[in-house]
Amino acid sequence: GGGVGNAIVTLYTITFNSNGGSAVAAASVTENNKVSQPSQPTKSGFTFGGWYTDSACTQAYNFDSAVTKSFTLYAKWIQNTPNTYTVTFNSNGGSAVEAQIVEKNGYASVPDEPTRDGYNFDGWYSDSSLTAEFDFDAVITQNTTVYAKWSQIKTYTVKFVSNGTTFATKKVVEGEAVEYPDDPQPPEDRIYHYFAAWSTMDLQVEVDDFDYDFGEPVYEDITLYARFVADRDSYAADNAEVIEQLIKVRDQLSQNKGEFLALGDAQFEMVVTVADVLTQVIDLDQYQFIITKLNIGAFYPVEVMNVQKLFETLSDEEKSRFADVMSGLDEDTYNFLIDFFEIDIDKYM
Repeated sequence: GGGVGNAIVTLYTITFNSNGGSAVAAASVTENNKVSQPSQPTKSGFTFGGWYTDSACTQAYNFDSAVTKSFTLYAKWIQNTPNTYTVTFNSNGGSAVEAQIVEKNGYASVPDEPTRDGYNFDGWYSDSSLTAEFDFDAVITQNTTVYAKWSQIKTYTVKFVSNGTTFATKKVVEGEAVEYPDDPQPPEDRIYHYFAAWSTMDLQVEVDDFDYDFGEPVYEDITLYARFVADRDSYAADNAEVIEQLIKVRDQLSQNKGEFLALGDAQFEMVVTVADVLTQVIDLDQYQFIITKLNIGAFYPVEVMNVQKLFETLSDEEKSRFADVMSGLDEDTYNFLIDFFEIDIDKYM
């Protein structure tokens, strides 16, 4: 008799994509049968939420339905709500600040301020663009990063100049006062002088109108100049005989040649001038010289120059006219002036 023919069995493969969870083996199912639900996969920090027919996990699979083709199922995961969160402090180039573990709905603590050379710390911000300041009174509901904001410290240079050269340089933070430097020594050619003050103007004058106030905050680069003044009393005590002779010369020049051009009392100014004599050979308004042998008493705006240098600037004709004027003085005064100023006018007589 006729035997029963073998039925054709169709097998389908059901693949389980665990979406980052533990692996699940594929299942083979005959047509129109049901696939058994496998053991649940696991994933750290997540709860398994079922198998879905689409990768976006929007259509849940019905394990009671008959299998009519091969297909893939996708595991859905639901993130666990943590009990704590981490608050990370990005110091943006400053010193490191330790992260904080904060209970859910708890608060971050204000940490010690970080430091950064050349910068002021301006607070913690909730965004890397530093537009919104972080609120430490707000509850923490997720892992959070806060960012340090910095502003560069402005500094200025204060330069101290003594006798035309840089004596010291100091850097000062904006708004702070500059530290007082050491006192400079007067230049060698300024004998009988002492340091008086640092001045904002390079004027060797005996007025303190421009002396710098070291209590003032600095908001710009500054150059200060050493101001030296003559120690008249010491000079007068050490050179009494010379000064007495100079006074006699001054008096004779004044008597013989008209009004004598001098600044102040010669006893204390230590200035001798032959300006009224020189008016007969040069234009004083043009030269504006007050003459001193010892470079003492540099009165602004008149330059100091010794007679010897001035004499050398004259033409031979002017030197002869100068010699004529000098020849009118008495012999003692004439000899004293020639010695004192170290000029050789005999050949022009």
